[in-house]
Amino acid sequence: MFDGAAYDPSTDRWRMIARGPAPAGGAPTQVIPQAVWTGTEMVVWGGWGDPIAAAYEPATDTWRDLPPGPLSAREQHAVIAWDGRVVVLGGREPLGPGELAARLDGAVLDPASGEWTMLPELPAGDPFMAPGIVATTVADGRLFAVRAVTTDAYVLDAGSTAWHPLGSAGVNGFLEPVGVAGGQWLFVGSGEQPGHRANGERDLA
Repeated sequence: MFDGAAYDPSTDRWRMIARGPAPAGGAPTQVIPQAVWTGTEMVVWGGWGDPIAAAYEPATDTWRDLPPGPLSAREQHAVIAWDGRVVVLGGREPLGPGELAARLDGAVLDPASGEWTMLPELPAGDPFMAPGIVATTVADGRLFAVRAVTTDAYVLDAGSTAWHPLGSAGVNGFLEPVGVAGGQWLFVGSGEQPGHRANGERDLA
């Protein structure tokens, strides 16, 4: 299904929105596309097989197709808005015998022009530690990424050709989505023991 709904907090009401884009030929997808708000529209990217790329305009309740870009299909990838553009980063090969194969590449989409720009690859890590699964955030015009398991952190400046390592965040567990507050990068991790939670923070530098 590619339907959806929008919620208006001021009226406490939901409304159905126009059906979203379907894969080429109507083929089913087993990897759900991810969405991000750019400040003016919602952009979705992903899916298994040929990735879907499209933008939704709430004011007109309409979708427009975007070029799917240079990246291969993947799951558990990061999607984040960066200065009006959309970053797709990392992840791993979806399903099949190569499901642990990490995707260390990434690209940036300009929704206005439909142009994609490749990002430098993330440094390789332990292939058994899900190196392609990352949490991301943006601060001070820079893109930050941290590996979900090893919590090794990196930063990428706009126009840079390489990621700069920031060391390990030091959380003993699987890192979940992050945020920024008070000049610090905040995150929460699932600890080694079932049900245990480990909070952490790191200065942005």
